[in-house]
Amino acid sequence: MNPSPPSTINSYPSSAARLGQAYSKTIPTVIVEEGHLQPLPDIANERYTFTDGCGQISLDYIASIAEALGLSDPPSAIQVT
Repeated sequence: MNPSPPSTINSYPSSAARLGQAYSKTIPTVIVEEGHLQPLPDIANERYTFTDGCGQISLDYIASIAEALGLSDPPSAIQVT
């Protein structure tokens, strides 16, 4: 999933964080086919979005990522680009 364009981000810290992700070091691991993606609604109230860009991953995919990275335990967080 691609991050929202900066014009849709309502705070400077969120915009800076998203921009920083574009320049962060990433290690390619697995390719998620579009048919395997299932959009989830954000958890939000009137003022805040608590899960902006967060999601869930299957045990099979996280195991594949751990294997690709040579990890004995699965990572607790990943970045999907």
